Amino acid sequence: MTRKPKQNRSQNTVETIVQGAFIALAKHGAEGATTRQIAEYAGVGVGSIYEYFENKEAIFSAMGERFSKELVGVIQGTTNNIVRLSLRDAVYELIAQTAEFLRKTMNCTCVAPANPPLWRNMFLSARFIARWAICLFSTPSNTRKYYG
Repeated sequence: MTRKPKQNRSQNTVETIVQGAFIALAKHGAEGATTRQIAEYAGVGVGSIYEYFENKEAIFSAMGERFSKELVGVIQGTTNNIVRLSLRDAVYELIAQTAEFLRKTMNCTCVAPANPPLWRNMFLSARFIARWAICLFSTPSNTRKYYG
């Protein structure tokens, strides 16, 4: 049975495990990455992984959750500026901010081909944000144009 991290130290351990998983995923792919490799990259014992995660798929799920949370943070940080822009400029700004986020934080060129299910979830988050932007900046008549 896994436990939820409550103290700062255990939360840091979980974050370190997730970071190690990103490295393992980039180097070995979803099928090739093992919990032993994740532990090695994270600098923790394998037992620490199983203290917080059932298996590597649970770690991959935590990676997706972290991605979504950070991407939403990027969008929220951009919202005050983009509401003053035209729809076209706002969408371009959202795309630019998202691309910069991916370039900086996720090292997406290494991870994307390795784990299609993880990236499918991340793509769905990005698609949701694009639809949100269209709704935010569109009148009802314009919204029909985008959704058919």
